[in-house]
Amino acid sequence: MVSYSGNKKAWVAIVEVSVAIVVLFAFLLLTFNQESKKETSRFNDLNKAILFQVEENETFRNLVFSDDGTISIERDLQSFLKKFDAKINLSVCIASIEEPCSISGVPSNKDVISYEFFVEGNKTIYEPRKLRVSVWED
Repeated sequence: MVSYSGNKKAWVAIVEVSVAIVVLFAFLLLTFNQESKKETSRFNDLNKAILFQVEENETFRNLVFSDDGTISIERDLQSFLKKFDAKINLSVCIASIEEPCSISGVPSNKDVISYEFFVEGNKTIYEPRKLRVSVWED
């Protein structure tokens, strides 16, 4: 049988170091978790702003169904999103629901977030389309 009574100081030191490590990791985890929440929240706000434009702005909605809608929507969204953050850039693709969206001009060396919205129609047109918006920071 091994007796631990003579070595209490060593065991106390081990417990103290273990507690210090746990506290340190908890602090780091909480700190980094809050930073990622801020970034996610920021892009969620952009998502809501774009969705609001698609839902509420009849002119914007009509552009989804026009032939030159992609260029106009990209320009309008770009100026709208610059109000939130001047560093934001985007690329837009409009396609029918079955077609794949191929977005050009998206940088490969940046973190890109894509939002996809389905627009069923407006007051006179029922022609389901998807609007994909890819957003990144400079």
